[in-house]
Amino acid sequence: MCVDRKIDPRTLGQQHIGELQQELLRDDQTIQGIRNEDPNDLARNATVTASSYDLKAKRNFKPVNVINGWTRTAQNAASMWRSDPKQSLPQWVALGFGKPTTFNTVQLTFVTHPRGQRPKLPFSPTCVRGYDLEAWVVGKWVRVVRVRDNFQRHRVHSFVTQKATKLRLTVSATHGDKSASIFEIRVYNEQHMKKAGVTTAYGANDGDLVTPVMTDDAPAPGKRVRQVAPAYEGTAVYHSLYLPTNWEKNKRYPVIVEYTGNKWKFGPGTVDAANLGYGMSGGRDFIWVTMPYVEKGRKKNAVTWWGDRQATIDYCKVNLPRICKQWGGDPERVIVCGFSRGAIATSYIGLADDDIASLWAGVFTFDHFDGHKRWGYPDSDRDSALTRLARLKGRPVLVGGQNPVDKGYLENHLGLASFTFLKVPTGRIFKIPGGAIQSTHTDMWLHRDSTYRRQVRAWMSKALGAKQERS
Repeated sequence: MCVDRKIDPRTLGQQHIGELQQELLRDDQTIQGIRNEDPNDLARNATVTASSYDLKAKRNFKPVNVINGWTRTAQNAASMWRSDPKQSLPQWVALGFGKPTTFNTVQLTFVTHPRGQRPKLPFSPTCVRGYDLEAWVVGKWVRVVRVRDNFQRHRVHSFVTQKATKLRLTVSATHGDKSASIFEIRVYNEQHMKKAGVTTAYGANDGDLVTPVMTDDAPAPGKRVRQVAPAYEGTAVYHSLYLPTNWEKNKRYPVIVEYTGNKWKFGPGTVDAANLGYGMSGGRDFIWVTMPYVEKGRKKNAVTWWGDRQATIDYCKVNLPRICKQWGGDPERVIVCGFSRGAIATSYIGLADDDIASLWAGVFTFDHFDGHKRWGYPDSDRDSALTRLARLKGRPVLVGGQNPVDKGYLENHLGLASFTFLKVPTGRIFKIPGGAIQSTHTDMWLHRDSTYRRQVRAWMSKALGAKQERS
C-alpha cells in the first residue's frame, strides 16, 4: 500500500488506517472491534438464504451471519452460519444479488476454532472438507469451483468471470461435524480492484489462466470432465478429460498426459487438482488427460504415492490408446508431464516398461525427478531410475524446477535422452506469500505469462516436431 500511494508507513497509518485495516481483514487477520466494511465486497449487500440453520443452538447461527463482517466468535458470538445438525449434508447457503452481478473471485472463511480452542490434529471436525460454488446464470446453476479435500480456514477462489443473480455454496462434507459451518463469504470482481502489486488469487491478474472445474458432464470443447474407464465401472477410480476449445470431431490433436503431486498441506493429490497441463496448452490445440494412481484394492484413486503401481501402469497403457481413438488424440504426439510426485511418475510409471515408454513423444517434469533422491518405495534408487530413463532412447525431456536436477546426476547421463533444463523462479512469478498461491512449490506458475512459460511451449512444439520427423 505504501508503494502504491508513494508514501511512508507513518503517513499510511495517519491517513489511511481504515483502508489498511480492511486490507488486513481481507487477508484473514483479526483486529479487535473492527469488522468487514470493504466497499468492493459484493456480498455485503446481498440477501442470504440457506437450506437450514441450527435453531436450538444458544447462539444465533442464521444465514445472514456470513455477511455480518465478523469472522471469529470471540469478536461476536453470532458470527457464523451453522446448518441444522438434524438435517444431513449436503447443506447450502446462498447469496442473492437482486440483479445480474459480475464477479470472478470468492473468499470463504471456514470454522476451525469454533470456541477459540485449538482443534485436535490433524483437522478440526467443524472445518468444511468438501464443497461446491455455483453461480445462477440465465436460469441455471453453473458450477465454478469444486473442492473435496479442504482443511484450511481461509480459501480464495478465482474463476472465469460470471454474470449471475445468485451465488450458492453447497457443503457436502466436513471433517466430522454434522453441521456445515461458515464464518464469512466475500465476493469480488477482481479486474476492477486494481490493487497494485497484490495477488489475492491466481486468476486476479488480467490474462491469467484459470483451470476449468472438473464436472460430471459429457465431454465437449472447453470442458474438463470426470471419466470412468470401462474396466472400473462401479468404482471411484477415474481420470479427467479436457477437449480444447477449438476441438472438432474427426480432427486429430496432440495430447498432454499429466500425473499429479502427492496430497500435502497445499494440495489434495487428486486428479481434479491438476493444473500443469492446462498451463502448458492454455486450453487450446491439445487434448489434456489427467491419469489416476490406482489405489490398492482398485476401488479408488490413490492420493499419496503409487497405490497399486502395476494397476496404475496398466490403466494408462489400456486407456490412453482408447481415449486417443475416441476423441481424436494423435498417438504419435503425446507428451507426459507431472509436478512433484507427478514429475517422478513420468518415469516411475511412464517408463516402467518398454510398452508404456513407447507412448511418449516427450517428457516434461517440474520440481522433482526420478532417481534424484531415494524415497521409501521399491526401486526408487538411482540405478533403477537410470534403467527407466534408458527406455527414452534419446527422446526430448524438459527438466524444470526451482532448482532443476542436473549437476551431480543427469550431467553424467546426458546420452539417455535429449535433455533441456529450465530453472523457474516461481516466487517471482507470484507474490508468495500474500495470496492463494501459498508455496513456491507449485504447478500454477504456467497460468501466468512469462518467459518461462514461453520456453515450455517452444520446447513442446520442438519435441512434437521431432517426433513427426522420426515418424
